Amino acid sequence: MRGPARCEGRPLPGPKTPPSHVAGFAAACRGGGAARDGRCAGGLTSGRRLPHLVRGWFAQQTACAPPALSNPFSPGGTHGGHTRVRHDVAAAGLLALAPSAALAAPTALDDGSFEYPVAPANSFNALKAGQTIGPWSVDSGSVDHIGKGFWQAADGDQSVDLNGGGPGKVSQTIRTTAGKTYTVSYALAGNPEGNQGLRTGRVLIDGQNFQDFSFDTTGKTRANMGYVGRQVTFVATGATTTLSFASTSATGAYGPVIDDVRVKSGCCSCSTCSD
Repeated sequence: MRGPARCEGRPLPGPKTPPSHVAGFAAACRGGGAARDGRCAGGLTSGRRLPHLVRGWFAQQTACAPPALSNPFSPGGTHGGHTRVRHDVAAAGLLALAPSAALAAPTALDDGSFEYPVAPANSFNALKAGQTIGPWSVDSGSVDHIGKGFWQAADGDQSVDLNGGGPGKVSQTIRTTAGKTYTVSYALAGNPEGNQGLRTGRVLIDGQNFQDFSFDTTGKTRANMGYVGRQVTFVATGATTTLSFASTSATGAYGPVIDDVRVKSGCCSCSTCSD
């Protein structure tokens, strides 16, 4: 029977201390470990699917480059006075670069369900402009990063109330291709506390308002938030695009709630969403 695969080369260089976007999630996993399928191996988040950037960091810690070839630049002969390079050298170079290239490739959008860092269970973290929620930045005002059990999430355990002490805005810059169409889908609800009624906000693309949204919290509770699907389509104008969600609710600490944000190429990819 074939034994477990072993690295016959050398470990790829990379940081052994988790960077800031990984540290919070790694701390919730026992020993900072992750299972082979990319799920947390233990701790508070046992069994939870790790976000893309977190999985990439864990993979980098165990990735190996192939062993170096002896005399790798020995020629395979000459032709017309030009030296021919051995094909196996070029192939080895590609293999050595492949793990790093895969880790460096940015994803369309990371952590659309706001699962890291882990917010306090049955509570929340209040964040102001200049602070971050994983790959998301708080650009203005204040928001609340809602922890597991505080209220119902649409996906995973956590979500974001776009009103902290007042209206706030969160953003993430993603990689895009100029001229290509993308669809943003997300789950929308509202903070059911305080005076129930409309919670309003907007979706912005590179700072431009692409969609106004509203949600009526009448009759909703923490256990039954009543999430609905929404979507908006845009055509990218450059290699990167900044996606933002902003509250326009003058309702104090009770704002619109967003979760399960996704970005896909193409138009109208969310069959359960409404504009």
